[in-house]
Amino acid sequence: MGWMGRRSLRATALGLVALVAAVGLIATEPAEAAGTAVNLLAGQNTVAGTVSTEVVGDNLVVTYTAATGWSFTETHLWVGSSLSTLPTNKAGNPQIGQFPYVSGNISGATTSVVTISLASLGASCGDTLLAASHAAMTLRDANGSVVRTETGWGAGSRITAKGSWATYFAFTVNCPPPPPPPVVDACETAWALGDDTFESLGIATRWGWVLTVDGPVTAPIYAAAGGNNLEAGTLVGSLTVTPGATSTQVMFTMLPGFSMDETHLYVGTTLPETAAPGQLGNLHDLTAASGDTYTVNVTGSTLYVAAHAVVCGQYR
Repeated sequence: MGWMGRRSLRATALGLVALVAAVGLIATEPAEAAGTAVNLLAGQNTVAGTVSTEVVGDNLVVTYTAATGWSFTETHLWVGSSLSTLPTNKAGNPQIGQFPYVSGNISGATTSVVTISLASLGASCGDTLLAASHAAMTLRDANGSVVRTETGWGAGSRITAKGSWATYFAFTVNCPPPPPPPVVDACETAWALGDDTFESLGIATRWGWVLTVDGPVTAPIYAAAGGNNLEAGTLVGSLTVTPGATSTQVMFTMLPGFSMDETHLYVGTTLPETAAPGQLGNLHDLTAASGDTYTVNVTGSTLYVAAHAVVCGQYR
């Protein structure tokens, strides 16, 4: 197979990008929901605070926060996957006294926090849940005198078309991504990515590649890619092969943060007979080198190259 036909493999290898998962809970309904919070409406029309949702560990945390001047007397919360489990009377109005999460008397409090295990909700990351969040609220003036008492609900869709104005909102359980693996200073074996593996060529069962070269080429170098699994490995540098009329030049170049203690190289007009680095025919002992160059007295219209290095740096 010619090198031009193999470029897509190298382009894919160099284009690997780590995906970052979304953090927190994002309200998906209704339009009032922004980010991780919805408005807490008092008396149906007055914004008196917010109700926010987030995942912390294995728990869903729902936080009521009062706006300036407002405070809570009591909060009631229901969370579930279907309104069919919401406690209601025969008319369809919610029965807050039967909501599972009740604060009790918290007169004067400006926050109320409810922590619920996701397991108890039967919920997993990516699920959509519904929340009906009620609050009994008080507004005081600058002198501390009560000027208004109201019922509050987390802004959303009405629970019933007729009757009370009580509302619910929907959100997606977007769990925080796991922490990245720790960075470890280590030295790992590395091979230049080629068209064929040692195993596919019947040379050895160890991981690593052989390049088929019919002109100047640059290939990525991967470390710790056991099983020839690029996603498990780390891109640490590149290998440039430049065939000439009387010799072939091969240059190892490391990415920032990586260096080489050894390089081993095979260049020939036939396939290598071994995958053992020390038996590839060319060896350089190095000390924290960022680059290394060989000039090998081998030429031909088609060359086979196996390039190994011991690469040190910070690996995840």
